[in-house]
Parts: sequence; structure tokens; C-alpha cells
Amino acid sequence: MGWRYCIKTIISMTLFSLLLNMADSVTVVTHDRFAASVFGGIIYALGAFFILQAKASAGGTDLVSRLLLRRFKNLSLGRMFLLIDGFCVIFAIIVYGDLEAGVYALTAIVVFSYATDKIISGFNVADLCYIITSNAPEELAQEIMQVLHVGVTRQEGFGMYAQTQRHVLMVVIRPREIQILKRIIQKHDPQAFLVVAWANEVMGGGFKVMSDQS
Repeated sequence: MGWRYCIKTIISMTLFSLLLNMADSVTVVTHDRFAASVFGGIIYALGAFFILQAKASAGGTDLVSRLLLRRFKNLSLGRMFLLIDGFCVIFAIIVYGDLEAGVYALTAIVVFSYATDKIISGFNVADLCYIITSNAPEELAQEIMQVLHVGVTRQEGFGMYAQTQRHVLMVVIRPREIQILKRIIQKHDPQAFLVVAWANEVMGGGFKVMSDQS
């Protein structure tokens, strides 16, 4: 992973250990172990995200997960955390026989893995929009590019029901920009057909950089 990654990981490990010791003096907010597991999983996910953004590791199972992701690229980081940490907890339950503690630990891990994926994808969430119009698409595409600062891909389609030629514009935008897109479409072609689908992952073109996955 390189020397810079190694140095940053050592720093992260040191800070994690110091902060963990300092946490002993923090006033307990709740004595409910389930609530503690849920909130602990969320806080752990936030910490993991910041470490990931710094291109470092805390030196534990997250390092193993990052290394395995280079081989199993079809899995998300959160799911890999769930597999690795979940296996460790199940093994600990077998060895120590403490089923109750194991269930709470698994709860924290499930929350952590889910929150990790949501936090990471939350910064790259996008809507995939298909605009089907019979009008000349050049002016519509031009205004979309100028106002939203995104690229537009033009395709040609044929409406089987109406038996007429259709122009199809494809654009990927942020969810907060969908209302602006609707106003632009309404201005140029009130009869246009718009399909909005959630994009599970978007890389390049102003979204997540592909090299971040390595």
C-alpha cells in the first residue's frame, strides 16, 4: 500500500488507542446495551469514513477489508466489514461462550457496515435521467449543460406505440438538481417524457474518482 499509507496508518492507530483510553473517563450516556451498540456502530462508521478519506487505516480488520477489496471488487466496503468482523465475533462467541455479548457486538457491526456504505455512497448519490422528446434536442441539451454544468449524451430512439422517431437525452445529476432539470424540460418541451432512476454508483465526470477504489 506504500510508505505514506503505512505512516498514516501508524498515526491513526496511535490516535485511536489514545482516544479509546480517554473514552474511559467520559460520562456514560446510556446503560442500554442495545442503544449503545447502535450508536457505537454509527460513530464507528463516521470514524472509518474519515480514516478512509485520509487514505489510511486504523490497523485492524479495516486494513484486512481494504486489502481483500482489491481482490473482491464486487463487494462494498461495508459488506466486507460485515464479513470480516462478523466472522471474528462468531469465532469469539464459540471460544468464550458469551452469546449475549456476541449478539450486541453483531448488532454494532451490522449498523456499522450499513452506515459505512450509506455515508460513503451519500457523497456520490446521483439520479440517472432519460429525457425523451420529439422536438429538436440541441437547445434543451445546451441549457442543461450551461445551467447544471453536466454532460448530456444524445441517443436516437423509436416510439413503438406512436411509430415516430424520438430523441433521447441521458444526463446524470445530483438529487437536489432534479427540480431545476424539470423546469428546463418544461420550458423547452412540456410534452417530453422523463424517466428518473437512482444510480447505485457513479464514477468520473465530477463524481467519485475511479482511482479511489484501488
